[in-house]
Amino acid sequence: MMKKILSLTLALIIVMLTACSSNSVSDNAQKQQSSGQNENNSAVSHNNSGSDGSTITKEGANAVEKARIRLTFNNQEIVMNMYDNPTSRDLLKRLPLTMKFEDYSGAEKIGHLPKALTTHGSPSGSDPSVGDVAFYAPWRNLALYYNDVGYYDGIIQLGHTNPSEMKKLENIKGDFNVRIEQVD
Repeated sequence: MMKKILSLTLALIIVMLTACSSNSVSDNAQKQQSSGQNENNSAVSHNNSGSDGSTITKEGANAVEKARIRLTFNNQEIVMNMYDNPTSRDLLKRLPLTMKFEDYSGAEKIGHLPKALTTHGSPSGSDPSVGDVAFYAPWRNLALYYNDVGYYDGIIQLGHTNPSEMKKLENIKGDFNVRIEQVD
């Protein structure tokens, strides 16, 4: 009798574990399908999650229609690929614009926007890379990174270019104007 109870209990545990395992596989497949990512269509992500749970991507299938911007300053230019997030799309709607930039802490050039960009659906902070353009929400700044700064709350990455391009900014002294426009 004891063997029979033990066998039934063991069989019940195996059935329950099998059911849980197949549900989590199904849940994972649904999550991949709803995010639009699978083995054949993976987007390159910068591990930034939006407040709505979305992933802010740098390039790949979720690019903002391959949107690019051109920064023109001191007879030089930098072209940047934009990321797909609500803040980037908000900036693109406001272009073209000309802004005054200045150096900040030997790592970035910052310019103050007349009106804040949307932060809805964007990450609460990030660790920008050399070559990134970002929005720093607390100060309403656009920031162009030519050196590493680390993670900060309030930074929302908007786009990226080859890091060597950003070195054009490093030796500029004082304030300077930057024309920002979308590239066709």
